[in-house]
Amino acid sequence: FSVAQEGVENVILTDFGLIVTYDMVYHVTITVPSSYHGKTCGLCGNFNGNKNDDFLLPDGKETKDVKTFGAAWKVPVPGVVCDDGCSGDVCPKCPENKKLVFEKDCSTIINPLGPFAACHNVINPESYFRDCVYDICMSDGDNNTICNSIAAYMTDCQNFGVTVKHWRTPTFCPLKCPANSHYEICAGSCDTPCPGLTEIIKCNIQTCFEGCMCDSGFFNNGTGCVKADQCSCYENGHTYKIGESVITKDCQERLTCLASGVIKHDTMTCGNNEDCVNKNGVLGCYPKPNGTCWVMGDPHYRTFDGDYYNFMGNCTYIVAKNCHPDKEHPEFEVQAMNERFGSTKGTYVSEVIIKVYGQTITIVQHETGLVRVRDISNSLWYLPISLANGRATLWQSGLSLVMETDFGLLVQYDWEQYLLVKVPASFMGKMCGMCGNFNGKKDDDLTTPSGSLATSIPALGKSWRVPGLPGEAYCTDDCTGQCNVCNGESWIERLEAESFCQLVTLLTDGPLRDCKSLIDPKVFYENCLFDYCMGKGYKKFLCKTAQIYTDACQRAGIHVHDWRNLIEICTLNSEPKCPANSHFDSCACPATCENPSPPADCKTKCVASCTCNDGFLWSGNTCVPKNQCGCIYSNGGQKRYLRAGESIWADTTCSTKCTCNSGQVVCEKASCPDGSECSIVEGIRGCHPVSHAICNIYGDPHYNTFDNSTYNFQGTCTYTVAQGCHLEGTHLTPFAVIVENEKWTEIHVNPSVSAAKVVVVEVYGMILVLRRNQLHQVMVNGILANIPVSLDDGKVKVQQEGVENVILTDFGLIVTYDMVYHVTITVPSSYHGKTCGLCGNFNGNKNDDFLLPDGKETKDVKTFGAAWKVPVPGVVCDDGCSGDVCPKCPENKKLVFEKDCSTIINPLGPFAACHNVINPESYFRDCVYDICMSDGDNNTICNSIAAYMTDCQNFGVTVKHWRTPTFSLKCPANSHYEICAGSCDTPCPGLTEIIKCNIQTCFEGCMCDSGFFNNGTGCVKADQCSCYENGHTYKIGESVITKDCQEHLTCLASGVIKHDTMTCGNNEDCVNKNGVLGCYPKPNASPGTCWVMGDPHYRTFDGDYYNFMGNCTYIVAKNCHPDKEHPEFEVQAMNERFGSTKGTYVSEVIIKVYGQTITIVQHETGLVRISNSLWYLPISLANGRATLWQSGLSLVMETDFGLLVQYDWEQYLLVKVPASFMGKMCGMCGNFNGKKDDDLTTPSGSLATSIPALGKSWRVPGLPGEAYCTDDCTGQCNVCNGESWIERLEAESFCQLVTLLTDGPLRDCKSLIDPKVFYENCLFDYCMGKGYKKFLCKTAQIYTDACQQAGIHVHDWRNIIGCPAPKCPANSHFDSCACPATCESPNAPADCKTNCVEACTCNDGFLWSGNKCVPKNQCGCIYSNGGQKRYLQAGESIWDGDNCSKKCTCNPTNGHVICNSVSCPSGTTCMVANGIRECHAVSQATCTIYGDPHYITFDNSTYDFQGTCTYTVAQGCHLEGTHLTPFAVIVENEKWTEIKENPNVSAAKVVVVEVYGMILVLRRNQLHQITVSTVLVKAD
Repeated sequence: FSVAQEGVENVILTDFGLIVTYDMVYHVTITVPSSYHGKTCGLCGNFNGNKNDDFLLPDGKETKDVKTFGAAWKVPVPGVVCDDGCSGDVCPKCPENKKLVFEKDCSTIINPLGPFAACHNVINPESYFRDCVYDICMSDGDNNTICNSIAAYMTDCQNFGVTVKHWRTPTFCPLKCPANSHYEICAGSCDTPCPGLTEIIKCNIQTCFEGCMCDSGFFNNGTGCVKADQCSCYENGHTYKIGESVITKDCQERLTCLASGVIKHDTMTCGNNEDCVNKNGVLGCYPKPNGTCWVMGDPHYRTFDGDYYNFMGNCTYIVAKNCHPDKEHPEFEVQAMNERFGSTKGTYVSEVIIKVYGQTITIVQHETGLVRVRDISNSLWYLPISLANGRATLWQSGLSLVMETDFGLLVQYDWEQYLLVKVPASFMGKMCGMCGNFNGKKDDDLTTPSGSLATSIPALGKSWRVPGLPGEAYCTDDCTGQCNVCNGESWIERLEAESFCQLVTLLTDGPLRDCKSLIDPKVFYENCLFDYCMGKGYKKFLCKTAQIYTDACQRAGIHVHDWRNLIEICTLNSEPKCPANSHFDSCACPATCENPSPPADCKTKCVASCTCNDGFLWSGNTCVPKNQCGCIYSNGGQKRYLRAGESIWADTTCSTKCTCNSGQVVCEKASCPDGSECSIVEGIRGCHPVSHAICNIYGDPHYNTFDNSTYNFQGTCTYTVAQGCHLEGTHLTPFAVIVENEKWTEIHVNPSVSAAKVVVVEVYGMILVLRRNQLHQVMVNGILANIPVSLDDGKVKVQQEGVENVILTDFGLIVTYDMVYHVTITVPSSYHGKTCGLCGNFNGNKNDDFLLPDGKETKDVKTFGAAWKVPVPGVVCDDGCSGDVCPKCPENKKLVFEKDCSTIINPLGPFAACHNVINPESYFRDCVYDICMSDGDNNTICNSIAAYMTDCQNFGVTVKHWRTPTFSLKCPANSHYEICAGSCDTPCPGLTEIIKCNIQTCFEGCMCDSGFFNNGTGCVKADQCSCYENGHTYKIGESVITKDCQEHLTCLASGVIKHDTMTCGNNEDCVNKNGVLGCYPKPNASPGTCWVMGDPHYRTFDGDYYNFMGNCTYIVAKNCHPDKEHPEFEVQAMNERFGSTKGTYVSEVIIKVYGQTITIVQHETGLVRISNSLWYLPISLANGRATLWQSGLSLVMETDFGLLVQYDWEQYLLVKVPASFMGKMCGMCGNFNGKKDDDLTTPSGSLATSIPALGKSWRVPGLPGEAYCTDDCTGQCNVCNGESWIERLEAESFCQLVTLLTDGPLRDCKSLIDPKVFYENCLFDYCMGKGYKKFLCKTAQIYTDACQQAGIHVHDWRNIIGCPAPKCPANSHFDSCACPATCESPNAPADCKTNCVEACTCNDGFLWSGNKCVPKNQCGCIYSNGGQKRYLQAGESIWDGDNCSKKCTCNPTNGHVICNSVSCPSGTTCMVANGIRECHAVSQATCTIYGDPHYITFDNSTYDFQGTCTYTVAQGCHLEGTHLTPFAVIVENEKWTEIKENPNVSAAKVVVVEVYGMILVLRRNQLHQITVSTVLVKAD
């Protein structure tokens, strides 16, 4: 919806056609579309076309009494005294003698020759005339009443599009206009708008309203006329006056509208004794020794009473608990799960569980910014959170989570290892747990639950262990060997530890010197020794420890000096990693969406934090532009933050899904698809698969399908083994698994059988390739990457598990490859009946798996396999043997090899427990066959048995040891064999952030020896751990070129990635060769380039420059001499006047090519109109011969013959044509013949006599609004010569900024930008804009784009001239050099940095979808129809065809478009309106309320009702089974005291609209303002 001022009225407009107006005196109108025919009720009637039955009561019965009717629709308001007015003869009447007098005053309404004559046939004036006479009579001839009564008829006439003549005179009803404006009988709603205004109000150039228009040189700010530098600020759909300050966001933010038009965001807080209260729609602040325990490091414990100890148990323990709860001291419990640090003895806190007020809150390591709250949704919650009706709150403070309760409990956890618990002094003697009893005595802190002292630290831990948890069998409370100090180490290791820990003294005597009262240097030193020895020389812990101590000091208000540069290891590790659009700050109070301004006392209470860059705010765990914050979702006593676009389940059955949309939470019905159920998996409620099926491919190769059918197929080609099929109408994700086979030469010189060589997975727009000869690597979209890797925000992970490489997806598809011949494909049960390929159709029937791509069945294996072959050009292969032709194993050999394979089927053997889970017979037969084909090769024996073993482990079966010294698995250096090795055992720091860990599952493989760490594919010393960044793995010392050869990454020994910029040479291209980027020679091109921008300024194809201020539509460029190689096309531009100035700008671009009409409209960012219908980008037309996409901040259209059109949805238009079009062009861009002097050629071929004459000759005739436009510019239109000397001096002074730009940030681009032209255009724009200055930011942005498009680097310029970054949509940020990832192209191109542009780039985890950023799993679909392809956003529906007979919807789950036959409901017709083809209302009906008050219903029934209460005048009724939007319009009346001291009649005082879950209130005494859900905002 939007709220705007039109003429003298405030107007509330909705997107479904409801329009409510209020003149802030007494005139109210409610307009509804014809789709609500018969679906309304209230004082405005039932809109059924029958004026005689409008008096329906809420129960559906009819009355004939007006007072009874009105009273029935009264809305009770407690404490308000009112009445329902008079009825019948009791109502006051106008004496006949007065009537004659007042009829003369009102006669202008019915005068057949008067100003309203044209309206008489549209709206019968009789009732308005009678009501006018009556109202004037009741007001004793009040002049304002006369004017308002006539204006009521005039307004309704204009609403119906009737042209009304002038009726006011200087003595009769003059309309007083505010400063800087003048009266017009027909004023446009968007005439002379301030910049930004048209983005938040609805404009209609076909309609005008009586009102006030701005004088020349002034701009409409939505409610009045001001100079350019006094235009309001517009942000997030709100209006703020210059200098205005508003407190918002729970008094955590103060917004101030600066003179620059930018909103300044300052954080603030109420005082300790203050509450944030909304009073009369305005927020304000009104009046309203702890016990500390911490756990950190290996871990080290400090109890509430100040005792210190170390404990290496790796189970889950009760850290702190109120063991003696009472009314004032509620029960609570804090648990901590400890995890082993690599292969060392040390542990750290990896999970914190808080139980309080019946809530269970879990904070998991590395889930930064997130919390798990056990409720009906069981989902990850973003901060901030409020639970138990505000009695427990959680928020992020610095690098930590903080939870605080109303009784004083405070828990802090840094999502890594540091846990702090604080309780008030009143809890002394009530506490228990690992933190002690808080009784003021250290010596009894190690108390067990029984009350006795523990005999040892491990015994203490065991007594407080939480029983019955998963993984309990794998954890221990003990530490074997020397676990307290370094005494057990060699003297050289002890010396190394002591030498290293001297750094502690440097810290405590240096940067932390002011904090010794909080930090005991001795404890710090001893902990350092302990950590060094327990970590086997791992040194980076000291940086984390110093960071934790720093946090504690800062929270105590103690200043900490810089310490990172003091310790080399911390310098190399640099600062904590921060998310996109943020930076580390050692002393900050970060601004968040909920609290965008830091508190006044920030510097005394600051903490080390990741702080969002300017223009961004914390939203959950990312930084977003300020206008892309999320929502607060409330449910019962809970409140949680939802990021923009985030969805959650709101019940235990997954039947209601709630989504944060445009700052509002919208809930809708949903359900789980077939094959899945609503359940909790890994703590998250969602639609999870009921089960899964596995397809096995192994050996020569043998196939075991999803439905457990077995067969052999020896084809040596490339085959689709599994893919999602028949996914239309589902939410399933498309995928394909392709396997390339080859002759199995490893077992025989001339083998008769084949084996898997390459495994390809296509999913989420990515192509992942595992090749047998590329160990520990995966190719992703053509680029080689080290394993492990996490892609698309974790949607796809590739990692090593045991001896296999595994590709895991977030929807349950798992593909494994042992890099020899064993491949498995696992799919969840949701794909039941939805797969095809060599793995079968997964329908539960093993007998019909041999389905061909056309759905027909075959019984021949070779035919089946060949049908699923993927053609690969240039590859020679065959589909193998069939039947008796296939090689067989001689019987005499079988007996020998059966003995080798017998361990598989031995009922007492190592796999016996698996026999009831997976039938071993086929594995046994295949083992014998494969060994036979390999002539008894020992590796084949091992691999064949391992194939069965692996599948057993995949099913969770515990397999016994089966290998022997002769059946061994060779492990790489620094590791040893384990039958059950965990995927995340002994991980390098950072590894677990990018791979999936499951402590319940293990795999046969190699585990790291003591003192070594798993880097993802092998075991290394701590200082050789890989670098992990953005989901990728880089080996120590490895260098990688990325980002279109613009960046060089190097993994340093410190584990930090060094980023260096680079570029290819001038004659080089960035090319991917064999998965690695490099620079190679590139060709050059010289197209013809024309651009239009600014007022507007034109540059022709031949390089001529001129200015033209016409505001019609013109042909900019056209192929006037088309031929077979040079198709015809035409580019038009609609120019629009800039405010009340002479300048114009391009507001619409029309492209005609290949029979298509493409229209791009100003501010419709990310959208294009094809044949008047709005389409999202990207788009392909004419069978791919014309394509449209978004590049940076602009739209780009390109054809196969080389035409390129670019428009920035604001003012900048660029047209490029290939050199072959020389001499063929015409239009405002010239003829492109290489000569500047004949560019001003008219369609007749003659030179234009002037620039206006040129424009007039190329004007497009016959368009709407043509009568209102002109090609001329009156007065001085070329330079500032017509201005005063002082204004000229101001212009020249201001435009010196151009020199700063061209000699500074744009210095490398002078070959493209003529500084002289830039300066002259600046003077021109300044003078034409009446001193408006913001144009320079846009001009510089346009020039920057041109330079970047040409591959020229542009330096930062915005800060030099004070230009803010462009506003970006939710979940994105501005980047001055980017190639944004989109749903269609999720990876930036390799040559990005040489061809980057300024752009809004989606935050991590999001992709561009149309005109917004969505989570990667919420991308849309490509819809194809004929030769057209267009992008549909997830869930978007479109009508296919001109008669709305088919509706097509994008199913985001599988990326497919589903079409259904439908028809338009009654009251609507199929048409295109506002760019949308759909079933639009055929017409509309208006209910009018005016005067004392008089009512004209939707069905044109008229009556008077003088009730002074609050009434429902119109609302949607009987909407069940329709798609109509519910709404209600409520009006509060009051005694009309403005016309008489003791009036007998009433008038409208307040108008309320309830729609979309919001309550909008217009009050008579609040001009230019509206209350939205209790908060007062500007009404424009």
